[in-house]
Amino acid sequence: MSSSHTIPPAAPVSLPDTMAGLVEAAIIDARLLDHNTYLPRGDHWHYSGNPPYCTICLAGSLIAGRLNFPPDSTASPCTFDAATKSKLNALSCIRLGMNLPAFRVIHKKAPTPHITELLHSLPKPFCPHFNGWVEFNFHLNSLERLLPSFRKIDDEAARL
Repeated sequence: MSSSHTIPPAAPVSLPDTMAGLVEAAIIDARLLDHNTYLPRGDHWHYSGNPPYCTICLAGSLIAGRLNFPPDSTASPCTFDAATKSKLNALSCIRLGMNLPAFRVIHKKAPTPHITELLHSLPKPFCPHFNGWVEFNFHLNSLERLLPSFRKIDDEAARL
């Protein structure tokens, strides 16, 4: 039986406030997950109903890692406070290559025409609908290659 939990108000965890920071944190957390406990699936946030695994998406890596959610519990962005929910949803957009909506959520403003051009010029991450560790690792590697571009976009957004 799975249960849903929320982060206790006394112990909030803050996720990074930039596109690059969120992607990098998710990559780090994903690579630290136990392959015997977690199974990557692009369509499951953090789902305990697939024994013996907890299935996770890219944002689910943060849910399992930094947000320290147990593998025997099910969680989605709605499980968390509004700021965390927004960042998890933005990361899900990035996973799919939907960088413009992710930018608006993370930076809380519209991009300039130049930033919009940079966002649209980014290649789509490889294998966004991954199923299993091999495909997930391809996806993570493709996101890692985008980190310098995300850093440049974040730097330009900070100057707005």
